[in-house]
Amino acid sequence: MIQGSPNLQAILLGIAALFLAFEFWRGWRAGLVRAGLNLGAIVASSMFGLVAGRVAASLFGGADSFTGLTTGVLVGLAVAIVVFAAIWILGAVLFKRTEHQRTFLFRLLWGLGGGICGLILGLLVVWGGVSIIRTFGTFAESSLKSQAAAPPVHTARPHIGPHVVGAQPQPTPSGLLAALASTKESLEMGPAGKLIAATDPIPDDAYQLLSELTRISTDPEIMARFLQYPDIQRVVQSPKFVAALGDPTVIDAAQRKDLPALVSNKALIAAVQDPAFAEQLAKVDLRAAMNFALEKPSPSPAPSPTTATKKK
Repeated sequence: MIQGSPNLQAILLGIAALFLAFEFWRGWRAGLVRAGLNLGAIVASSMFGLVAGRVAASLFGGADSFTGLTTGVLVGLAVAIVVFAAIWILGAVLFKRTEHQRTFLFRLLWGLGGGICGLILGLLVVWGGVSIIRTFGTFAESSLKSQAAAPPVHTARPHIGPHVVGAQPQPTPSGLLAALASTKESLEMGPAGKLIAATDPIPDDAYQLLSELTRISTDPEIMARFLQYPDIQRVVQSPKFVAALGDPTVIDAAQRKDLPALVSNKALIAAVQDPAFAEQLAKVDLRAAMNFALEKPSPSPAPSPTTATKKK
């Protein structure tokens, strides 16, 4: 189990505090209007980029198509950058900094307003960073749990001595996964961690759902139990879905682990968009299916000596 570090938590909180102080200072120097426009530029560029991305994606097959999704992301990002740059330049050209204001009182109020806007912007960035750390950390923790739960692989190997069959050692956890999990655990330690979790814009239920989905997708045994759930069985045995899974292009993409090709495969898209398939999928209690998959199966009872004697 990955453990958090108080020292790492102190470093992370120190970096966040320095960043907030820096953003307040930047906002103070920029002044109320410039700092406010910078804050508004982020909101406006996000909105325009989202709309432009959706329009561009719809022209190239929609978000269900890999081409449409890629085009939408690129166009949306480009539009967001252009809108942000235009608003930033407009504020820099038309409005003065705090130091250029005439009276001391006006400079104080102008700088204080800009500092508050900068602090709000800094808090948004910090909250975003917290959510990213907790999201990737949750994924890393669940992946490490799946690796730890994997049974050792037994292989026959030539060996001089009484032990002929041995078990390969468990794979060493990925350094990146361990680092992500450790960072998340450090961030959530103690009273500061409780405050961070309480102010995180992403609810704890979302992280729990991500953890469970990661366990299901990375543990073959759990995935097998998930597919054995009766409602899931009815869905995956749908004639069109079975036919799509047997399509040579789908098989080839699955063997190559080519996720973009699978996502954009026309046979799979047609099967998923089939009204009958969608109706069956809507009836599935995914929470019950996930709970069924995540519950450890009860071990089969060993036969008692009396039972074994009777069978003989």
